[in-house]
Amino acid sequence: MKFCMKCGAQLRDGDRFCMQCGTKAPAPGAFPDGQPQMPPYYPPPYGSPYGCYREDKAGTAPMTLGILGVVFALLIPFVALILSVIGLVLAVNEINSGKTAKTTGRTLNIVALVLVALNYLFVFFMMFAYF
Repeated sequence: MKFCMKCGAQLRDGDRFCMQCGTKAPAPGAFPDGQPQMPPYYPPPYGSPYGCYREDKAGTAPMTLGILGVVFALLIPFVALILSVIGLVLAVNEINSGKTAKTTGRTLNIVALVLVALNYLFVFFMMFAYF
């Protein structure tokens, strides 16, 4: 059984290139008989027992509130207004305190506030268009 030396994907007999990453497969006689060919080992990041733990969670709350604000901006504008203001305050506080340099949460919350304002303006003008 052969494995790709770069990504560890299993190779079929006769494959000249890895189907996953495109690396050239070793020639059939490249390894002596009896020497098992094992896939490469990639250790998990330092401090992570399973390779999936993320210690720094800064920036997730403002981004989540920004996404919810954009979703609710056209459906329930009052809820979106509240979520976006809270998310914007959290995003600005995190950026100013130096916890994160991510501006995604701030940007999403600003977009949600703009959509809420446009929704309110549209409703306002439509109300007076019929009266």
